[in-house]
Order: sequence, then C-alpha cells, then structure tokens
Amino acid sequence: MKIFFFLYWCTFFAGYLVIRSYGHYYRRTVLRHEYAERYRRRYKGPSQSKLFFE
Repeated sequence: MKIFFFLYWCTFFAGYLVIRSYGHYYRRTVLRHEYAERYRRRYKGPSQSKLFFE
C-alpha cells in the first residue's frame, strides 16, 4: 500500500512540475511579445506614422 501511495505522489508531483514549467514558459514568451510591442509603441512611435510620412 505504501508503494502505491508513493507512486501516486510521484506522478502528482511530476505533473505539477510539468504544468508549472509549461505555464512559466508560456507566460514568459507571451509577456516578452507584449513587452516588445509596448516598448516599440512607446519609444519608436506607432507604425502608422511611418507609413503616413512615407
């Protein structure tokens, strides 16, 4: 009985680690794209102005 409990706990812990690492990776990529967009808009101006002047 202890072995089954240990296996169950190991699978639960492994699933938790996988979900946490995947969520962290997903959040990091999404936030990187959002920050890049904000940074571009704030410091280089909107892209419509470039088309406007050209």
